[in-house]
Amino acid sequence: MVRCDSTVFYGSLRCLSLLGCFLLWCFWLSPTPSVADTSVKRILYLNSYHQGYKWSDDITRGISDVLMAEKGRFRIYTEYMDTKRRSPGIMRDQIRSVLQTKYPADFFDLILSSDDAAFDFLLARREELFGSTPVVFCGVNYLDPDRLIGQKRLVGISEEANIAETLDTALSLHSDIRQIYIVADKTPTGLKVRQKIADMQVRYRQRLAFHILPDTSVADIAVRLRQLPKHSLVLYSVFFKDASGQFYEYDEALPRLVENCKVPVYGLWDFNLGQGILGGKLTSGYRQGQQTAALGLEILQGVPLVALPQLSLSKAAYRFDMRQLNRFGISVDDLPPDTTLVNTEHPLAIRYRVVLFESLAAILVLVAVILSLLRIIRRRKRTQLALEQDRSKLEAKVLARTAHLTEANRQLRMEILERNQAARALKESEQEKSLILNSSSDLIAYLDPGLRIRWANRTSSDRAGRQQTQIEGLPCYAAWHGLDSPCIGCPVLRSHKTGLPEHGEVVTSDGQIWLVRAFPFHDSQGRVSGFATFSLDVSEQKKAQRTIHRMAYYDHLTELPNRALFQKELDRRLEEAVGRGHGLALMFLDLDHFKGVNDSLGHAKGDLLLQKIAARLQGCLGREDFLARLNGDEFIFLLTEIDDPVAVKALAGNVQRIMASPFNLDGDEIYVGTSIGIACYPLHGVDVENLMKRADRALYAAKERGRNAIELFSEQINARFHRRQQLEMRLQNALAKNEFFLEYQPQVDLQTGRMLGVEALLRWRNDDLGLVMPDDFISLAEETGLIRPIGEWVLRTACQEYLSWWQPEGAELRLAVNISGQQIKHPDFVPIIDDILHSTGFDPRLLELEITETVAMEDVEGNIGTFRDLKARRLQLAIDDFGTGYSSLSYLRHFPIDRLKIDRKFIRDAAKCSDSASLVEAIMSMARSLHLDIIAEGVETEEQVAYLWKQGCRQIQGFFFGRPMSASDLQKYLQEQTVAELLPAWVS
Repeated sequence: MVRCDSTVFYGSLRCLSLLGCFLLWCFWLSPTPSVADTSVKRILYLNSYHQGYKWSDDITRGISDVLMAEKGRFRIYTEYMDTKRRSPGIMRDQIRSVLQTKYPADFFDLILSSDDAAFDFLLARREELFGSTPVVFCGVNYLDPDRLIGQKRLVGISEEANIAETLDTALSLHSDIRQIYIVADKTPTGLKVRQKIADMQVRYRQRLAFHILPDTSVADIAVRLRQLPKHSLVLYSVFFKDASGQFYEYDEALPRLVENCKVPVYGLWDFNLGQGILGGKLTSGYRQGQQTAALGLEILQGVPLVALPQLSLSKAAYRFDMRQLNRFGISVDDLPPDTTLVNTEHPLAIRYRVVLFESLAAILVLVAVILSLLRIIRRRKRTQLALEQDRSKLEAKVLARTAHLTEANRQLRMEILERNQAARALKESEQEKSLILNSSSDLIAYLDPGLRIRWANRTSSDRAGRQQTQIEGLPCYAAWHGLDSPCIGCPVLRSHKTGLPEHGEVVTSDGQIWLVRAFPFHDSQGRVSGFATFSLDVSEQKKAQRTIHRMAYYDHLTELPNRALFQKELDRRLEEAVGRGHGLALMFLDLDHFKGVNDSLGHAKGDLLLQKIAARLQGCLGREDFLARLNGDEFIFLLTEIDDPVAVKALAGNVQRIMASPFNLDGDEIYVGTSIGIACYPLHGVDVENLMKRADRALYAAKERGRNAIELFSEQINARFHRRQQLEMRLQNALAKNEFFLEYQPQVDLQTGRMLGVEALLRWRNDDLGLVMPDDFISLAEETGLIRPIGEWVLRTACQEYLSWWQPEGAELRLAVNISGQQIKHPDFVPIIDDILHSTGFDPRLLELEITETVAMEDVEGNIGTFRDLKARRLQLAIDDFGTGYSSLSYLRHFPIDRLKIDRKFIRDAAKCSDSASLVEAIMSMARSLHLDIIAEGVETEEQVAYLWKQGCRQIQGFFFGRPMSASDLQKYLQEQTVAELLPAWVS
């Protein structure tokens, strides 16, 4: 057994150690010869956290102690990423900039790194910053070996907490343990420890129940730990951040958490030892530093990397706190072999203490002898003085007796007077008490042991509807509550049994709620002789409390639980799931096109529809399931004791089938599609935040598939979500960085062989993402509101570029530009058009604005007014993607438009599919009846050209006549060939 950290003996050694470290430090930093030494190896040490942080300092000390023996051969350059206190994403960008600025790519011979953030950074940036420099890492929690596949010149140490060994040792020292309480925050390390504990629960399921304490504040967890039951212990992992994001140093949180904790606390890392934990098989930062430096030395001494293990495990050792062992009565003989103890005393201290005790004992004996002598002398003096005083007292006794009798006579007269005054005061006090008791709004009474009223105030008699004297002798439950027997849970009956004051609520026959407090009186034998009772009507307060609770936790429209109550219920059931070892599932529901119901039928019908949907969804609930309305048209199911994702998808499909039936809204039949996203515990997350987030992402993926779909969360969905985040983040600055550009596609007249115009098409090229096509970012721009400034830029740039490459020389070539729904709805849309036309000098007759059919039909009345304003400025208007929306002939007759653009998917199938051909022919017939031009887009084959020529469509756009091209390429296209050369011979 190894003992260390003695208070007395090591005090001196600590001073000598500090002096020795100071001398070594001075020697290490002493000036070196000015002649350059090319044999000195340069080592970069990249630390994930900050200097002064105990874990980082332990690893640094372990590395330094190993490399100190090789003094003069190495020079260490240390950089800190500080990711405990700052955002890892921001610090990764900053450290990349610092390293790139300070050091050349081939500057270092070796790189050492500690903890996850530095490891992840090197995986991403090592080749960019340091080329093929070898790397030795440590402190990476539960590293997946698959992450090292393909990584060359990279070796290191995976840090794995010894949870099973620590638990086995704890169970051998405490045989009566039944409950394990886990303290772990939601940092990456904390979440990995939680997952490992969840994986190993099967091993202990016959003996133990595991409970992960909620991630709240330090104060809340400390209170919970003080209240833990017997036969339990605490496994403390890490706690660097609480639920609010507050960061704690290693020695800040633990002492506060375990203060006054009555059960043993075991740990996993050695920096917690001495802070309140009993011990365990602890992982050491200092040992990892030594392992890391030893691997680095082998590499620098020429050992090939292939001869070294690519991944080693961190070393751990049993360490215990002697003070905690004594506190819980554990013998050191029961500890595992090779255990190290801290907070023990050295034998020299025991020796000095014995000498000190002997000296003190001798002094105390001497003092006792002196005190005894002084006491004898004092007693003799007191005896002599007493004799003299007795003689004086005897002489004064007769005089005193006479004076006493006189005074006794006077006091007797005064006592009679005081008793008369007390009687009057008592009578006045009784009157005042009676007035006070009768003025109280409480029912105040004195009851005998049989619950019969012996006295009651005026409020009590008014409640009974009788005079005060008439209710005396009646049972209290009959007089006040209209019952034939005592109230259920009556506090007076409980007080009679316990002999102690009791309080509680009783419900009367008329449904009122009374708060009753009973105070027992006892006779000389200790038996209950009666009760003082105080009753208060709390019916209104209870009603108000229920109302406030319902307002806080229930949706007022559907009466379903709201988000706040759902999150509390999910948190509670997650704790149950951890303890019982079963799964959970979340089904996130969103109604497809619900906004259209509000817009077309009004919000009253929309609210009625939500109520009917809520009622139908409640019919889908199982006995233990939970349903809530989060907001708007979003609902969420919580399914318990379900472990199979396939079964969850089947339940979701059943919900969709039930929702597919039409809803009758006062005569209007409405069909509602439902998109559903699913996330399961523990497959997709182990906490409320991650499960909610991933169910939401799965729902978004379902809506992306075209709505009325079901999606189970997966890493592919997660990747698409992060891809979308990347697009959104870069899209914010794309306009400012001038990353957008335009391409133009010709529009051709088959009748004349001339170009009628060009359509301006938006493109985006980003340094990181490359070329991004509109299908990938236009919808995102519309959701984020960026489509308005981007659309304005497209319109202005197209007009400017058009004037730079087109010289009409008598011919007119129109310019077509797409307009989004957000642009046309904005009140400044028409003024912006005026500004662009005025600033560029563009002829409005040559500008054609294309609006999709869906956007045009969203606000028919408003759009008609806007279209008329545009036509008043002599612009041309076209309905784009026609045939994909829900236009009616009655609406189109009122739109002042010039042409319809048939959507490309109908053109693609028209020559082969009779349904598409019928639709194309119907569109052409309708356009001719309204005297509108027709242009077909997406024409790619001669077969499609022939079909359109046969149907009488003469305006064409598509790859057959030209792909989208830059302004300069379009200018060459116009100069080098005519469109007529591309026409099939049979057209002419």
